[in-house]
Amino acid sequence: AEPGGDIDIDPSKPVLTCDAILEFAFPDLCEMEVTQSSVEVRGLKMVYWLYRNKAVKSSKTPIVMIHGGPAFGHNYILPMKQQACRGRDVVFYDQVGAGLSDKPNLTDAPWLLTIDYYTEEVRAIVQEMGWSRFHIFGSSWGTIVGQAYGFKQDKRVESIVLSGPLSDGPSYIEAQWDEYQGNLGSLPFHVQAVLRKLGKEAAWTSPLYLAEDNILTFFFTTRTTPLASCFADAAPTSNISKEIYVKMQGPSEFSVGGVLAATNFTPRLKEIKVPVLLTHGKYDTMRPPVIDAMASMLPKVWRALLPRSGHCSMIDDPKLMNDVVGDFYNSVEVDGGESFKIPDEAVDPGKVPLGPLEAPKPSDLGLAEAPLSLAAVAGALPWPQLGLTLFLGMVLGAGLSAIALRSSKLHGVSLNEPLGA
Repeated sequence: AEPGGDIDIDPSKPVLTCDAILEFAFPDLCEMEVTQSSVEVRGLKMVYWLYRNKAVKSSKTPIVMIHGGPAFGHNYILPMKQQACRGRDVVFYDQVGAGLSDKPNLTDAPWLLTIDYYTEEVRAIVQEMGWSRFHIFGSSWGTIVGQAYGFKQDKRVESIVLSGPLSDGPSYIEAQWDEYQGNLGSLPFHVQAVLRKLGKEAAWTSPLYLAEDNILTFFFTTRTTPLASCFADAAPTSNISKEIYVKMQGPSEFSVGGVLAATNFTPRLKEIKVPVLLTHGKYDTMRPPVIDAMASMLPKVWRALLPRSGHCSMIDDPKLMNDVVGDFYNSVEVDGGESFKIPDEAVDPGKVPLGPLEAPKPSDLGLAEAPLSLAAVAGALPWPQLGLTLFLGMVLGAGLSAIALRSSKLHGVSLNEPLGA
């Protein structure tokens, strides 16, 4: 459903704040209590934030929120804090090497370039909170961490939500170039050729590639324009963070390299026995073939497609995203997910092309749903006005014809001869 909140903007500033976006989506957004603290993981400080509804005691299963990147901050997934309004403790944290957490030299902390290490961070949060049960929410790279933690078979995990997920690095890039369902494959042919050539030449820092990358971010990463404040705040700024990103993910969101290039969790997904919800945006960098492969291997899975979103659905459509995720968690706690139903607008149709967009329905244009008959059209026309108009037109036309005929005789011109004859 379309949100109905007030628009909170300052036209003098070219920025949209994520708080304003969330308050537009949820005009009755609750007041939250936020506690910032830290926990040590392998001797390094990891900063986290606990969100609670000030007016309602948390009674439902808490959530640990795992951000993407790698080495981006947690900021961009903050619109998911609305889950706290639903009666849950919600914890966000900056992975070591990102945001406000410690950023050690990689020679001193080489484990930051391994996937398994990041499951230790999740465990550290759970231990710090003293949770006996919890849900996992992972976004982008965080979905890799969520899957890796799912393989640990921790009986405290009730469910896992994977937003903008991938399980196989090479397939993630191949799917982007798919000519039928790919995001990059939907671009003009010249742009595709430019991107391929830049990639072949590894010109990742060239002005042309950076220009392409910035523009494609608005096409497929987040469609909220201008760039939302929480997304900009999450971007890696330190040299350590940038090094982690490149060595784990590769040079950009539209390529793959490093550790992820050799990662394929898909065959192992059958090991995850808890309910799993896969969400992705219609314009996401994570294309349907990636979601199809994951869904085919997970024993208990649902999938939702956010129709107005790119990769960061929590920014592009926080209302639908929070509602789908919140309903999923509620259902899991009641009956293991058996009663969960994807809302109609988020039903994933499966294998469909990225474009063209669906044609509007007649009702969307203010027209009748059923085709009109000739009699119905005739009955709807304003015949008195039309009759007067036709009569005046005939009189005016006859007058002009008489004038033209008289003029032709005076000048010796034949109206039956073609011009220039």
